[in-house]
Amino acid sequence: IGGSLAHADPAADLPAVTLALGAELRVVGRGGPRTIPIDQFFTGMFSSTLAPDELLVEVRVPVAPARTGGAYEKYADPASGYAIVGVAAVVTLGANGAVERARVAVTGLTPHATRLAGVEQALMAKAPTAEEIQAAAQRAAEGLELRDLTGGGAAYKNNLAVVYTRRALTRAVERARSA
Repeated sequence: IGGSLAHADPAADLPAVTLALGAELRVVGRGGPRTIPIDQFFTGMFSSTLAPDELLVEVRVPVAPARTGGAYEKYADPASGYAIVGVAAVVTLGANGAVERARVAVTGLTPHATRLAGVEQALMAKAPTAEEIQAAAQRAAEGLELRDLTGGGAAYKNNLAVVYTRRALTRAVERARSA
């Protein structure tokens, strides 16, 4: 896990998953130990806030509250297995069944794994019906700097983001309801 995160591959699975989980990274270098929130770790393609003399030594994932479900949906490159698009979603439902917390992240489409803030905001305090999930997923490509991929233009990439976000959210909500 640590090696994958430190490598910061823009199409790797674990960066999106740890973003959705809200992990913290403990690193050690000449300057001593420090903790980096995962939201501040990835800075670009194959780059992070890890200094050249630092080593990632621990990945801390917070314990999920009750009524939380998660899912990862991926469309893989058939040659490499890396994500053309991968979406990780973690959703917590309140006692009334509405979304209390949502963290959604994408990998593959952007220069580094990225949270989908528009999707998260669209779900907050709403009952996660199929219609609300679809409406939130429509915001998946909002504000993203899509990286060049072989084949497919912007419309194709936007569609991939929407479809895989909807799939991940649907599974995460189903799991949260049965948790």
